[in-house]
Amino acid sequence: MTQASHPFVHPGLPAPTRTPLLTGDDPDHKRRELLAYFCQTFDLYDSLFDCLADERAWFNKAIPLRHPLIFYYGHTAAFFINKLLAARLIDQRLDARIEAMVAIGVDEMSWDDLDETHYDWPAVAELRAYRGRVRALVCDFIERIVLYKDRVEIILSDEGLKKLAPLDHHATS
Repeated sequence: MTQASHPFVHPGLPAPTRTPLLTGDDPDHKRRELLAYFCQTFDLYDSLFDCLADERAWFNKAIPLRHPLIFYYGHTAAFFINKLLAARLIDQRLDARIEAMVAIGVDEMSWDDLDETHYDWPAVAELRAYRGRVRALVCDFIERIVLYKDRVEIILSDEGLKKLAPLDHHATS
């Protein structure tokens, strides 16, 4: 079944995404595929918030056990930064204040801090700008990695510092 004939495709909505496989013999094709997939899913997530006509909606909680929508909008971007930091593929945060605020608290656990007085949520425009910086950083990362059939070579600096990793490791992390 092609995406065009997929039963969930509706006019005006993006086609469903499909997670790309990390296999293949053409590194340039794989890079384009990964970049397109990242951009499509990142933009699709952004579009979920397009229906918020009033800025106040970003800061309201649907239920007391959840954060306001502004948290969820920032959370996915901070996730990328935290994964790149954990793998030591970047050496600093883009915005430590935002990333600390939106990094944890999605699963309504007992240790989550849901006291609104403990948060100084960023403005919507500030978080949009942050997401734009994250998108640019991840796109640059995808464009700079060197893909081989059996490994990924990541160039961390112009001086040639590299990190080698088997492809199957990246598929499971």
